[in-house]
Amino acid sequence: MQRPTAVTVFGILNIVFAALGIFGVLASVMLFAVVEATSRNPLVKLIHESPFFAAWMKLSIVLGLAAAAALLAAGIGLLKLQPWARALSITYAIYAIIMVLIGMAINFIFLTRPMLD
Repeated sequence: MQRPTAVTVFGILNIVFAALGIFGVLASVMLFAVVEATSRNPLVKLIHESPFFAAWMKLSIVLGLAAAAALLAAGIGLLKLQPWARALSITYAIYAIIMVLIGMAINFIFLTRPMLD
């Protein structure tokens, strides 16, 4: 039996997006931990001055690493034709949609609105 092309494509895409997710988490860590609160950038000041947003960033970093690991595992599982990989990919997709919606709301409330004021 030949491997379905869609399974191969989604397996590779999962691995690529997992790598991009890891780079995104590293960039978030750099923005949050390395860039000082005394920066002249108003966005960095807002991030460091809001305790809720700082907590959200820390939670996002942890969840982002877990999500990237799950996506990497799902990608490898899809390439090996493992049945659990499909369920993990679907679960990740649902998680990603929910997190994007929550992230958009939090960014609007704690970053966009204060920047407009």
